[in-house]
Amino acid sequence: MTGVRNIYSVMHPSVGLTPRSSAQSCVRPSSAIRSSISSLAEEMEEKDLHYLAVLSTRKRLLPAFKWPCELPRGDAEDVRIADQVRIFCSAVR
Repeated sequence: MTGVRNIYSVMHPSVGLTPRSSAQSCVRPSSAIRSSISSLAEEMEEKDLHYLAVLSTRKRLLPAFKWPCELPRGDAEDVRIADQVRIFCSAVR
């Protein structure tokens, strides 16, 4: 099997990953760290086919759920945000 990227390249985010560095990325998330976490998640999907299958099943099931959108208060800002959430949820389905 081949792919766009070489999964054994030294440029992947898992190279040099330690428990300390992964804990720091969870404590202080910045845009660069979020990008590396996203790249790490992509790498995990590429390397572990069982993980990919389980994750794909969950991604396909997510739009089937009906997410309740309840307003804590009734002010105009809450109504506007709730309408945006409803529009987003209907677009995902």
